[in-house]
Amino acid sequence: MENPKISIIVPVYNAEKYLQRCVDSILAQTFQDFELLLVDDGSIDSSSDICDDYAHKDERVRVLHKVNGGVSSARNLGLNNARGEWVTFADSDDEVCEDWLSTFVDNLDGYDAVVTGFYFVTSDKVQPFVIDSHSEVPAVVADYLNKEHNYGFLWCKIFKYSLIENQKLRFNEKLSFLEDEDFVCRYWAESKKIKVVNHATYKYSFPNYDDKYGNIDCFDAFFSLLTTAIKFIKNKNSISLTRYSICCHRCLLNSYQKHNYREALIRIKRIARLGHKLCLIPRMRHIQRYNYWLWHFFLILYTLKKK
Repeated sequence: MENPKISIIVPVYNAEKYLQRCVDSILAQTFQDFELLLVDDGSIDSSSDICDDYAHKDERVRVLHKVNGGVSSARNLGLNNARGEWVTFADSDDEVCEDWLSTFVDNLDGYDAVVTGFYFVTSDKVQPFVIDSHSEVPAVVADYLNKEHNYGFLWCKIFKYSLIENQKLRFNEKLSFLEDEDFVCRYWAESKKIKVVNHATYKYSFPNYDDKYGNIDCFDAFFSLLTTAIKFIKNKNSISLTRYSICCHRCLLNSYQKHNYREALIRIKRIARLGHKLCLIPRMRHIQRYNYWLWHFFLILYTLKKK
């Protein structure tokens, strides 16, 4: 399929139990001008065969097979092979409403991204989660999504492929946590206008985050987000203090929870250096006091904890 309107990228790894449900819901879209890229990330169950079967049946489906490298490398392979004018993502254990793509398409004109609502799906309930922001300014939208805990989710957002390519944006393959939020933050930093639509179109199967991420050291992910937040502030000539403070707090909290005292101090100093660089920018000096007291507060807490 040549030059579709939308490329949909779905990383697949050992998803045989729910992959068909996901793909069937995508192929049933009312908007049909799309390609579906199923990226098989070295599955060892029947997922690879299921993907190939769909590609034989429907010309809109393309399958990319690769050695297992994680979800970020799978998404990057999808981006490298996308042909669409716009790009969105889905997870192989989720499903979409039939108006998922049409809702995006109806709101694309003049924007760099569109954000919609979604459904939280658990074993006992389905809860709609819609957002309502009247601003189109990326910094304002970013702060609003932070407050609504909807910053990193990829599948309720659609991205302009030309912007991704022009800015050479890809997922950070070193991150095993918050890699989606890191990508969104860097994309937002290059965007001019974002449309928020108060309508849910995606069904998100809510995972057990403690089982999924409980043993992961999250500092590198949080530090990457903090670095990007500072770049965002610099580029937009305005302070996104909510974004900065949340990322800073996450880094500090992760450092505080470390058992190795020396490593915790090294991490806290890295955070402080970033904040100091931000404070050197004339228009940002008013947050110097905030930055100073925030990281010193955690340093004092950690010191007291060790005594």
